[in-house]
Amino acid sequence: MNAFSKRIPELDGIRGMAILLVLIQHYVSIQSDSLGMPRMLRGVLHLGWTGVDLFFVLSGFLIGGILLDAKDSENYFQVFYIRRFYRIIPLYVMLCVWSFVAFHASLSTHEWLFEGPIPWYAYLTLGQNFWMAKLGSLHPIQLSPTWSLAVEEQFYLVIPLVIWVFSRKSLPYILCAGVILAPLLRLAIWFGANPGSRAVSAYALAFCRMDALLLGVLAAYAVRNADCLKWVTAHKNTIGATSITLGAGLLVFNGEFLTDSFFGACFGYTWIALLYLSVLLLAITQRGNVSRFFRLRPLTELGILAYGLYLFQLPILGLVYGLAGEASPALKGPSSFGLTVFSAALLFLLAQVSWRYFEKPLLRRGHRYQYRRNPTSIATESPAEFEVSPKL
Repeated sequence: MNAFSKRIPELDGIRGMAILLVLIQHYVSIQSDSLGMPRMLRGVLHLGWTGVDLFFVLSGFLIGGILLDAKDSENYFQVFYIRRFYRIIPLYVMLCVWSFVAFHASLSTHEWLFEGPIPWYAYLTLGQNFWMAKLGSLHPIQLSPTWSLAVEEQFYLVIPLVIWVFSRKSLPYILCAGVILAPLLRLAIWFGANPGSRAVSAYALAFCRMDALLLGVLAAYAVRNADCLKWVTAHKNTIGATSITLGAGLLVFNGEFLTDSFFGACFGYTWIALLYLSVLLLAITQRGNVSRFFRLRPLTELGILAYGLYLFQLPILGLVYGLAGEASPALKGPSSFGLTVFSAALLFLLAQVSWRYFEKPLLRRGHRYQYRRNPTSIATESPAEFEVSPKL
């Protein structure tokens, strides 16, 4: 069994960093716009939205690795989709039920939570990102984070078939073609789509975001190939310099990476994905500071709870502010700061309960289904799937 088919502790930390970035974006950055923070600090905090791109790279790595390891199994598709169902759908259904109840409750934040053009039935098929692209909006905010969940579900419909159909020799060329195609499609959308919806289309459509996901799959392929792994291990300094350069560019040219800017919408997502890919490779192939950082317990704990944190971050924020009689969350002073802190504490408590009593038992139920090895195959099952990435 390949060493990267086993559980990799750093991946929990990477997942934890991803959800931390997203929480900073929604609980600090957006709410703090009225506090007169220095422009540079606001710019750095606003980069929290890139945590979703880190989720995409990580998800591509984990899902790609699982599928590569199980490719020649007799029940390859069946087990994959059953396990994905148990991991994703039950908690998503809970969010939808929560949203239905909150919609009919008398909350002062009702307009903030539910105002938006996306119809409720779009969420039943996990096709809401198509509606978002068509209407040029991610709202209502209560369910806005689920656009990334829709992207990943659509990724799941395609990538198992791609890995199953193409040989291990030809697969990296197919994946590279997809990585290159994504920014070209975003470029075409920028010039060909309605100006009112082009930015959201480039942001939320699965085929426009496949570069991050497929780069993760390429990384999974690389660490399972002896020659590629040898090169990655031997070129630590090159990968580290690449990571620093891409990160510095992201900070220096911050405004160019906005989702509604030409460069950001067309090429910025690929830039960010390459940055996070380099960080991931450093974390899992080198025993240095990057690896130790992602093994820190606070990050790994965050990573374990990430799916629940991601889905319920905005509903909890809206609920707490609504019960306090506020029209919308905003950090205006000590009282609103206290509400945000209480929201964060309540969110973490809910995520802990969800993981322990709901998500984890369902994961175990899903793992009753095991990949059956084909006698003529050398494929092996990947235990790493038990802690697969949360779906943003």
